[in-house]
Amino acid sequence: MPMECPRCSVWNPDVARFCRNCGLGLVVGPEGILGAGRAPHANPLACPAGFEPIRQAADMFFHWEATGGGAPLLGTEPLALTVFNGGYDLAQVVLHVCGTDRAGQPLFEIEREIEEWRRGGQVRLEIASYELPDRVHALNVVLIAAEFGQPE
Repeated sequence: MPMECPRCSVWNPDVARFCRNCGLGLVVGPEGILGAGRAPHANPLACPAGFEPIRQAADMFFHWEATGGGAPLLGTEPLALTVFNGGYDLAQVVLHVCGTDRAGQPLFEIEREIEEWRRGGQVRLEIASYELPDRVHALNVVLIAAEFGQPE
């Protein structure tokens, strides 16, 4: 059965591994062809040192620190979340961010949106101090939604 590319909507033979129009890898997951943010790039960019993978995402990574740099000292300062895209150009990205305490208990859950996120791009997102009820020990970042950016 032919497959429609989720990036450019061109139909491809069912044996195709890549879209014949835009080159997207036609990776099939439990819910069909993997879409924006979930389809791994054929040649992903290496993530910067110290970054962790974003859950439920392909080729996306994050790093967090106090907005002034380094580890948070007081637990009351705002946090900077830097995200890196090593895969396809994306748009309308929604990330779910959960901060936990030392025991792994959730402290806060927020969503952040990125309107346009180019391949190789780093985006800095801030989490204001008023959104932090207590000292954050760890952050978990999950991809909620994304759309493909315009193919080059």
